[in-house]
Amino acid sequence: MRLARNFQGNDIPDPWHRKFLRYTAEMRKSFATEFFKKLIDLFFIPLKKNKTILTYIFDHTLHDEMEERSQKGELFSHHHIHRSISLAKKLHNQKFMILDIGGGIGATVKLFNKYFPDNKILIFEPVNDNFNEIKSRYQSVPNIEAVKFAAGNENSKRPINIASRITSSSLLPLAADPGSVVFNTSNLGQTRIETIEIVRIDDFLSNDPNEIGIMKIDVQGFELDVLKGAETTLKRTDIVVLEANNHEGYAGSAKYFDIDNYMRGHNFALYDILPSIVDNGKLKEWDVIYMNNSAKCVSE
Repeated sequence: MRLARNFQGNDIPDPWHRKFLRYTAEMRKSFATEFFKKLIDLFFIPLKKNKTILTYIFDHTLHDEMEERSQKGELFSHHHIHRSISLAKKLHNQKFMILDIGGGIGATVKLFNKYFPDNKILIFEPVNDNFNEIKSRYQSVPNIEAVKFAAGNENSKRPINIASRITSSSLLPLAADPGSVVFNTSNLGQTRIETIEIVRIDDFLSNDPNEIGIMKIDVQGFELDVLKGAETTLKRTDIVVLEANNHEGYAGSAKYFDIDNYMRGHNFALYDILPSIVDNGKLKEWDVIYMNNSAKCVSE
């Protein structure tokens, strides 16, 4: 049956017809997906209460799949964000601000806003496409502010290298490895360059006295520059969650031990390590959570 007719007695123009069909198809697909998700949730309700069955499922039925996802670092999506959120809920002062530095397309801010809908969330994202995606998603959310800047240890303009996988873009030179499963040209190949603005967090927030509950940094090898530009801000920051790496995909990037030395030298203690990227059996990237030694939690 053709749905392009019977619209006030006239034909619906073809572009509108195609949009309508695409919209209805997406709605049906979304409904079916959510329906099956609910069925799975209902099915697992009794299983969750039986440890013997759960052990069998994970150790036998899904063993190979669990092992494969674990090796790839894909077992728990955004596990580091969930962990930092759980930790932030224990902070004595709940009237804090959240900094999402390297906002990407807004996946992590969605989680932050879900659990802290009344807290101000400030997103730093310099890449045009990413920034526009964030603005389209969250411009009407009153507690979320997005600024089109990168964070670093200088206030300047400089080029950023846009990678094939846009969330892998970096201010550092991209060094794709053809022999890598993860850091090959399909993901880390350079597609173009954009000129962006860099700001120091200390300067940007010089007139904002709010405590920072969570400072999340995801900047593809540029983490240490961000931290050096936020030296004063770190004194009023409770939790820092960021990436640490052990590869050469971003030429000249600080390694995990550089990050750890800096954080320990600025009154932070390592709280958790969560593997994120395993490449050919070797751990290449992981997320780390640091806690300020001066932070106060409700249990203290």
